[in-house]
Amino acid sequence: MIVHFIDNLFPESGGPTAVVLGLARAQALLGFEVTVVSRLGAGLDGTRAIESAWADTQVRYIDLSQRGLFAREFSHRSLLDETRPKLVHIHNVWESSLRRMAAACVSRGTPYVLSTHGMLHPSDLGRKWLKKAAYLALFGDVVRAAGEVLALNEEEAFHVRTALKTPSSVLLNGVGLDQAGTSPDAFLRRFPELVGRPYALFVGRIHRSKAVHRLVEAYAEARFLGMTQDLVVLGPPGGEERKLEATIHRLGLESCVHVVGPIFGSEKWAAITGCDLFVHRPLFEGFGIAIGEALACGKPVVTTTSCKLGRASDDGALLMVEDIDDRFSRAMHRIATDAHEAARLGQEGANWARKHLDWSAVAVSANDAYQRAARARARQT
Repeated sequence: MIVHFIDNLFPESGGPTAVVLGLARAQALLGFEVTVVSRLGAGLDGTRAIESAWADTQVRYIDLSQRGLFAREFSHRSLLDETRPKLVHIHNVWESSLRRMAAACVSRGTPYVLSTHGMLHPSDLGRKWLKKAAYLALFGDVVRAAGEVLALNEEEAFHVRTALKTPSSVLLNGVGLDQAGTSPDAFLRRFPELVGRPYALFVGRIHRSKAVHRLVEAYAEARFLGMTQDLVVLGPPGGEERKLEATIHRLGLESCVHVVGPIFGSEKWAAITGCDLFVHRPLFEGFGIAIGEALACGKPVVTTTSCKLGRASDDGALLMVEDIDDRFSRAMHRIATDAHEAARLGQEGANWARKHLDWSAVAVSANDAYQRAARARARQT
């Protein structure tokens, strides 16, 4: 029995939610017994996502919000007795509920691994660094007691091994390759004003780390150079909405930049399928599931070295440039106006995604990490 433990499965939580849904499904299809435990209810959209992701599997979902306050407080000790897992896979780093689950695993002698979802990369630790440093000083055992820490990239894994003295390896985020052929019709029906208007696409929270306003500034320059596609910004709010709106207004782009809000499931895949190119200019991105989804759909991706997808760049699967205004604008313009290069890049990206981002392959890699963690626990007892 594998137990995945995560604070919540809200769709707007982004990558961690998508990873738990996809990895649990893949593990179940490979024949593992899988239970997912979430402290908070998933909400209507989350419930639909869960039902869709696990409809053809035997994944069990335990929603602790349905068990009452007293049960939630003591669930971390009782859940291990109830589910009897061979291993617990904890997701994220900072929530107090994760500490309690880690402590319960240690007290019961149950091995666990910890997926950071990019939260222990030095770039991410640099934001609110004092608060995070204090947390790791007080509660760092949630990391140090893990049989293995699963990082999103080699930079993060190296930091965990050297600074936190904990075994760490890279586990890539998978994507739903079976949805890569979704027709764009559902998205265009919802936004008919985009029919007949080719567009570049960004998918992600409107959050400081995504720096969407900087993407819009680069887009304005790319249009000056001759790019004709509109820009669609798709994703839930994250605190930077006013800055984004002000940037669009300041640059006079109201007619060609479309902020469409959060869209999930098949409609999101339809939006990706319908775009000419996928663009992302973050301050930092540990992996970027939406980029993986764009690659799977055969869409040319333009991003920067701030996105830690060097493996894909080295293999020619996407166009990665230094995060400088002029260079990013010219990269967007190049892919937007060179159909042959866009098609070549899209095909390379699709090939790379099939090879590296299939959930079944990720599940096998995760199982290898589980076995290493279990052996490490056995040596300690």
